[in-house]
Amino acid sequence: MEIEIELKFLVCSSAEAALTLLVDNFCESQNSACENSTTVEEKTVHLANTYFDTADKVLRENDIGLRTRSTDGVWEQTIKTAGTVVGGLHQRREYNVDIDSAEPNMALFDVAILPMTPDTLQAALVPLFTTDFKRQIWRIKTDVCEFEMVFDQGLITSGQAQSPISEVELELIKGEPCHLFEFAEQLVRTLPNHEKANDEAEPNAIRIGFQSKAARGYQLHNDEGLEVRSYLSQVPLKQLDTLEMAFAKTLEYGLMFMQHHEQCFIDNPSLLALRRFTDGAALLRHGLWIYSMVVSDETAQYFKDESKWILKSFDWVEHGRQLKELMSKTGKYRKRLDLNVALSKLVEDEAKKDPSLNGIRQFFSLPRYNKFILDISLWLIEKGWRKSPKLDFIGESENALQSVASDLLNSNWQSLLTVMPSRQQLTIDDYVSHHQQLKRSLMTGSSVGGLFSNTLRDDFRMPWLDLSRGIDELKTLHLLQSLAMKVQSSESRSTLNWLEQQIESLLLAMEQTRKSAIKMRPYWVN
Repeated sequence: MEIEIELKFLVCSSAEAALTLLVDNFCESQNSACENSTTVEEKTVHLANTYFDTADKVLRENDIGLRTRSTDGVWEQTIKTAGTVVGGLHQRREYNVDIDSAEPNMALFDVAILPMTPDTLQAALVPLFTTDFKRQIWRIKTDVCEFEMVFDQGLITSGQAQSPISEVELELIKGEPCHLFEFAEQLVRTLPNHEKANDEAEPNAIRIGFQSKAARGYQLHNDEGLEVRSYLSQVPLKQLDTLEMAFAKTLEYGLMFMQHHEQCFIDNPSLLALRRFTDGAALLRHGLWIYSMVVSDETAQYFKDESKWILKSFDWVEHGRQLKELMSKTGKYRKRLDLNVALSKLVEDEAKKDPSLNGIRQFFSLPRYNKFILDISLWLIEKGWRKSPKLDFIGESENALQSVASDLLNSNWQSLLTVMPSRQQLTIDDYVSHHQQLKRSLMTGSSVGGLFSNTLRDDFRMPWLDLSRGIDELKTLHLLQSLAMKVQSSESRSTLNWLEQQIESLLLAMEQTRKSAIKMRPYWVN
């Protein structure tokens, strides 16, 4: 059994020359500093893999992957457990056994790692999909570490469906993960400068890989893609978690949410996918604030600044979603816009100001963005905050997390009641100006709400989530109102009257929701 530690990157298919130059430059710089102690071994192999499971996906349900692999005609079977993925770093247990053919032999594995007896599993196995690719390998040895960089090009195939493979993997053989990340930073700086990286046909020079080939193969086999989540769910906390564990889980969840929706956008571009991507970045940044007892301000500042830069880069998304809602052929505003040609044209012109799809894709290849993902991944793996003098959580009591969670939720709740008092009638300006406070409160609930009763928590949060969605709709109405004021026509006057009625009706419904929500007992109160 081995622990596989690797970083995965999705790259453009023309990256080979740039990768070769990167290795040459890396070795030259290392040898200049370390007296020719860095060596490289290169080779190219052909890999053909078949992945297996039972018809009812028993292995998948147990987070087990089974494959047979031919490497230039030499066969091996492998079982991989689920492991963990933080950023682009994949860590999993791997069990390898030599075999004589493409058929797996379950009797050769330790029965302890199998979900059923070897004979029963053997009889139930069926092939699901294959991966077939050329692998170019650079094995690099330095004074302090040894690692492989591989460039894979080929196809994932399931039935008639296929998906291309163009990936770089960095696998640590010997040494500390930080050395692998140092080389990875050079990789993400080099590939975007590759001469073909910004071609319209290949806009994605390099992106950190969120999914394994096996995960993509299962999606292909099941004819399903990644789905955009409806909203941020709860960070998966446990009652016995420490403050440090909760802090790390919050950042890991935010990072996972970001990368999941980055891939959703690449696969099927939508403004909703980008909105959820920013939700992940916001949760990650929020975690740095609410767990201030774990990480010092000085240590956290870089990650706060970079996550703020990401959020600012996509601050146009909400405006874009409002415009898309206005232009939707099946939306509630379509009929009204059809009656006002000038206003409809103004909405369309406004939408054209948003960044192009190609420009958005290129953001995910920016060295600065990928360096942030690498940096926070390594920080989480190495628990880098422990190098800071601020370690208030070390002497925490047994129920410290529960107590901190209740205090955080109560503080956010009181702040919300201050800006949205029950006896005050709120206007559209009030709701818009206090939306950020509401979103922060909901985000705190996502961060620590997992410690409390699911039913009580969800019942309490639902009307506030509805209120947040109502404010989004108010903003859309307000945008259309501001655009209609720019068009001087009888149709626009009619539209403005209609908008005033819509806003009044929505505000009335929201006020009823808010006042009912305020009367509910907070779920964190015993």
